[in-house]
Amino acid sequence: GLGATLSAGLASFYRSFSYSRLVFAYAFFGSLATLLVFHLALRALQAAGLKRGWGVTTTLVVGANELARKGAQRRGSRARLGRVVKGVVAMRGEDATGALGRDAELERLLDEHAVDELVVAWPGAHAEELGELVPRATAVRALTVQIVPGLLEASTFQLEVATLGGMPMLALREVALRKWRNRA
Repeated sequence: GLGATLSAGLASFYRSFSYSRLVFAYAFFGSLATLLVFHLALRALQAAGLKRGWGVTTTLVVGANELARKGAQRRGSRARLGRVVKGVVAMRGEDATGALGRDAELERLLDEHAVDELVVAWPGAHAEELGELVPRATAVRALTVQIVPGLLEASTFQLEVATLGGMPMLALREVALRKWRNRA
């Protein structure tokens, strides 16, 4: 709309050739139609790429509690945006029912499911436990680690705040070189 208005305004100062207002209307609606088709095609291309696994972020949630299950459910609802939650990992003292495995199997699960992102939703964790968990996970794969609030007081890492579906998340480590444009 701004471009059409600007073009019509500039054309009124150019007197050697007079454009019909109908030409501007055609150009405006033609531009809108072209933009709509472009966005629909881009969305279809993106959906096809996600079905093939291109640009998909695989997430594993640490913690087999209500907080972790709610976080996994919210992240899992973002599948059309390329987010896939593989499941939850039960930590010490948690019930492993419905979990992919226990904390002793974390390294295997990270590798087996090609995890890109680890979400820590383990309210009972102490600073020492988090201090062990993060290096253990990042030694296996280059992945992003996010922590659910409530564990903030136990963390001494540099934090970055992000939100997903209204749920606040704290990123502990972002791997910039995981994205092709940053590697380039």
